[in-house]
Amino acid sequence: MIIMSRYLRRGVNEKGRVANDVETEQMVFEDVPEGFPIQISSVIQNRGSIPLFWSQETSKLNIKPDIICMLSSHLTNIVTLADLSFAYILFDAEFCICLLI
Repeated sequence: MIIMSRYLRRGVNEKGRVANDVETEQMVFEDVPEGFPIQISSVIQNRGSIPLFWSQETSKLNIKPDIICMLSSHLTNIVTLADLSFAYILFDAEFCICLLI
């Protein structure tokens, strides 16, 4: 594992692992009357860098720098599928939400 500033790590590596990967779990316990079973719900959010080969030029003058995509789309498709497959194996179900639009 390489420890660096999160701003210097972007995208996905050749093994399908994304940079800036964060997992958050929220558990909710329902307050129920005595004698009733406790209701427990859990939601896990896993987020990380976009699973593409990409980078951004850092600059204090440009608040929203352009995204620079790298490598072929074929290789990008392979590693993106590897990233999503890894998440599916871990969590058995997943929803993907694009926040770029």
